[in-house]
Amino acid sequence: MKNLLIFSFLIPFFVFAQKNQVDSLGRKQGEWVKYYPNSGVPIYTGKFYNNRPVGVFKYYYERKQRKAIIKHNPFSGVSEARYYHISGEIMSKGIYKNQKKDSTWRKYTYGGKLIEVENFNMGVLHGQKGIYYVTGGASVTKPTLHTLFTYKMGKLNGDFIEFFIDGKIKIDGKYIDNKKEGIWKEFYPNGKLMREEVYKMGKKHGWFKVYNENNKLISKVFYYNNKLLKDKALKKKLKELEEKGLDSNE
Repeated sequence: MKNLLIFSFLIPFFVFAQKNQVDSLGRKQGEWVKYYPNSGVPIYTGKFYNNRPVGVFKYYYERKQRKAIIKHNPFSGVSEARYYHISGEIMSKGIYKNQKKDSTWRKYTYGGKLIEVENFNMGVLHGQKGIYYVTGGASVTKPTLHTLFTYKMGKLNGDFIEFFIDGKIKIDGKYIDNKKEGIWKEFYPNGKLMREEVYKMGKKHGWFKVYNENNKLISKVFYYNNKLLKDKALKKKLKELEEKGLDSNE
């Protein structure tokens, strides 16, 4: 009888200590570990409560190197994540909200150079995204911006700027709903205008001009609704726009 009581007392302990358990509703509960096929190496280890990850989750490469550490706060729904190259160096870091990327995420090369900064809102790009030079003088302590994008809820909306390694602007334009819009300019390394293009809803729509490094116009063609117009067709369209009081770039 005494032994039976002791055994009965230990049953809950052993059940609680078991891994990879689900409750009557099929929800993950307690400690979990998932292994690579035919391997004793875990893909991850961590704990669940009502199917939601809580506390620290550790992820591994197939050769046992650390792959990621994610700290889940079950009360706020915020998870702090750090991913690693197989060498052990930081690869990316940021936060999740309710298991979706949120706020600012940073990515790094082997050697620790910043290569990308992205901003998210509940899993979609929202705000500015920057891509950085990793060669040509770029350093770990002073990253050099290569390209700047602007997103609004997953779509390119706003300024697009590409830079030379010295920080001067190479390309300057704008997107609306993933499509080029308005005047786009490209510059020579000395800062002088090389090219000017006009777009409307992603289509070539207006004068496309090319200049040499002395700022002399060397080429000029006209597009209307993505169609290149020449000779009589060009004269007719320009006259039509003039009679309507419209700018030829509209």
